Amino acid sequence: MGARRVDLLAVVVVSITATLGLWALPRRAVAVATIVVNTAAFEDVTNGECSIYEAIIAANTNADYKGCVAANAGVGDSIVFDLSPGNRRINLGNPALPAITEAVTIDGGVARVELHGSGGPPVSGRHGLTVAHEGFGTIIRNLVINNFADDGDRFAGLRLAVDAGGRCGLSPRLGGL
Repeated sequence: MGARRVDLLAVVVVSITATLGLWALPRRAVAVATIVVNTAAFEDVTNGECSIYEAIIAANTNADYKGCVAANAGVGDSIVFDLSPGNRRINLGNPALPAITEAVTIDGGVARVELHGSGGPPVSGRHGLTVAHEGFGTIIRNLVINNFADDGDRFAGLRLAVDAGGRCGLSPRLGGL
């Protein structure tokens, strides 16, 4: 009986040691990407440029998409804008922007970027920017969202960011930061 107890104890010790050893193995660090929107065009085409539409898809899928480079993408990517000072308005059309399904930071920069809808009478479901529940933790900075046929925004998982001037807010008709 004593030998069996020693064998069982040895098996338990080896099992615990092996399990702890697996936890200590190096793991691939989850990185984040900075995806640069470099066109104010609302497009989903392969042309070497990165639109806001394409950038959201790249952030959601953690992969390069058309003109958007998402090297080392993971949860918490950033979407930033490299637009000319006189061209900071993105006129959105059809289809709607994809819903954000993974936490991302979208930063319009110091000069702010405007996501501008086509207007018209209220139409249920025509939001300018949608953050799904899976996008919990998303941060929006320096972005104006307005003139959409619905309320302009649908935020299930959004953290609002206050800009340097202390401004932050959404209104029922002109949802913007």
